[in-house]
Amino acid sequence: MVEYEYWDAGDLHFVRATEPFRLEQLYQLGLDAIERGGKSAEFWRPTLFDFRNVNLLQFETQDFRRLIKKRKAFGEENNHNFAAYIVGDTGSFGMARMNNIYGEIAGLRDEDRTIVTMDVIEAVDWLIPRLEIDQSQAAELVQLIA
Repeated sequence: MVEYEYWDAGDLHFVRATEPFRLEQLYQLGLDAIERGGKSAEFWRPTLFDFRNVNLLQFETQDFRRLIKKRKAFGEENNHNFAAYIVGDTGSFGMARMNNIYGEIAGLRDEDRTIVTMDVIEAVDWLIPRLEIDQSQAAELVQLIA
């Protein structure tokens, strides 16, 4: 299952995944956003993915490659956003890193525009200068993620 929220204070897409989860749901989330329009369809904005409650090891390399190919279809103007991934285990950490490398090879986003971590505070600290938010807004973001 995938939940989506747009956090106005930081112009941030927030995506939380829980089981049962399929990668295809991320693509469907994008299609739904395009249909809704507005800021939710502006994929160039920063995104925080909370994958702490899913096991990304359930997917194969080809699953991630298919997702990246579909994501590219959203258009060049939507590439190169900042993205933070919070994962819950070392296996998911490795899979998220692999996904980022495939994304860089495909031209979606440079690796230096992403972070994969198991630590919420590390993700927020990385996002603070990229979102241009202050410490009180950072605390609000931590509460949103918690």
